[in-house]
Amino acid sequence: MLIPRSHGAVTELRMATGFLGRGLYWVSAFHVEGLLVDAGLPRTARELRDWLNAHPIQAALLTHYHEDHVGGAYILPIAPLAPPASLDRLARPPRTQLFRQAAWGRARPVQAVPIAADTVVAGLHIQAIPTPGHSDDHVAYLLPQRGWLFTGDLFVHERVRYAQGDENVPRSIESMRRVLKLDFDEMYCAHGGRILQPHQALRRKVEFLEEVQARALALQEDGASAGQIARRVFGRLGAWHTITGGWFSEVNLIRSLLEDHAG
Repeated sequence: MLIPRSHGAVTELRMATGFLGRGLYWVSAFHVEGLLVDAGLPRTARELRDWLNAHPIQAALLTHYHEDHVGGAYILPIAPLAPPASLDRLARPPRTQLFRQAAWGRARPVQAVPIAADTVVAGLHIQAIPTPGHSDDHVAYLLPQRGWLFTGDLFVHERVRYAQGDENVPRSIESMRRVLKLDFDEMYCAHGGRILQPHQALRRKVEFLEEVQARALALQEDGASAGQIARRVFGRLGAWHTITGGWFSEVNLIRSLLEDHAG
């Protein structure tokens, strides 16, 4: 499934694997003036190709190597630009869990080109901002002349409760603090779409995670485990914990926040 949504000069391409007429898990790419930011799922690659046939691009950017963001990159008519740390994993996609293959498909090899920290692409001034945490190769893209920031999976939404097994939440907090120092008016998130008043939204997310961390540390001092803390903070563990076998879980969020203070 691919559903375009207009935000003025920016078109959001919402993509998901369809099941009984509904999308299983939505993720967005963005199209602006001949530039594509991210490329969606492997399962929606053909739909992306068909849409791009009517909306040609001159360049494409990838925020990080995860298959729900780069899965359609193999159909692009040009080599995408990507963070240098992503290139090997794009060329040789790592094996993923069965639930990810079912939801998104398996990524195909992509030969990408490393993006410079500051460059002009498709006539647009682009700054690649390192934002590790969700993954170690993650970057956000700032278009300073337009006041737009494309954040991949940096933001997602304000009150997250899940983290992946290899996610470093404290580094994500540091990355959000880094982008808060930048000047932009609109933020385009791969799961939240266009975010107005983005600085306020980012600050609220940082504050929320810091509150969760403080509560988790207090509960840990009382002898609670990460799993017990997750249930105390969030209540019953959500469906994603069960569906993914604990890979995408509240427990991982708590564990990552606690590890920042380990030792």
